[in-house]
Amino acid sequence: MNYEELRQFFLQHLPQDLYVYNEFHALIDYVGHHFCRREPNCEICPLKNELPQQNQMKEES
Repeated sequence: MNYEELRQFFLQHLPQDLYVYNEFHALIDYVGHHFCRREPNCEICPLKNELPQQNQMKEES
């Protein structure tokens, strides 16, 4: 899934509410900043069951 597909998915599934968009963005930013680093911390990531593991992503690229 590329960026535009993901963006469209969330636009279609989130309520059209600026507060919700801002909160969602802040939470995704938080996860990226704290868990998706040069040395990812997938084991304790709150989205670990929703996202591919680091090793899977490396194999696919």
